[in-house]
Amino acid sequence: MNSRRDFLAQLIAAGGIAALPVHEAFAQVMSTSANRKEFAVLAPNQAQFLARLADIIIPLTDTPKASDTGVIPFIDTMLSDWYTGAETMMFLRGLDKSLAGLGSTVFSIYIGNLDALSFSEERADTPQQQFYRMAKELVLVGYFTSPDGMRQGLHTLGPVGSHSFEPSGPPGDPIKY
Repeated sequence: MNSRRDFLAQLIAAGGIAALPVHEAFAQVMSTSANRKEFAVLAPNQAQFLARLADIIIPLTDTPKASDTGVIPFIDTMLSDWYTGAETMMFLRGLDKSLAGLGSTVFSIYIGNLDALSFSEERADTPQQQFYRMAKELVLVGYFTSPDGMRQGLHTLGPVGSHSFEPSGPPGDPIKY
């Protein structure tokens, strides 16, 4: 087995994905990425661009904005440790430098239009749309597996659906899970 991606592909093919607590795995990635001192893949200007994009996807409301919950280090960790080289390169090509200089209002409108196009049934599936779908997925997963996202966004203190596989009930009774 060459990578975690190969392991997951084999696990899914074998039908074992139900036994894998995926949400806990992403929460672990979020925790690990928070401890990194520098980015492995993203350049500082790319990280800044992603923070702007992430904060449009999940803006500051009564919950924290995406960039305040550690999604940018999470994305960097996913790109460096989980995605293939080709996927990472596709993502990095999508970080369009020409968009970085747009003002906040124009940038927000552009991203709103890109979101609508990227998820429509008639989408052209351009490289920019592929990048945006990937970026939005990473922002959402990173946000909702962060401590603040779980606590303030999902109103839970731990991974959603977490439970023990320890037997319950007195000895001799059927095991209940």
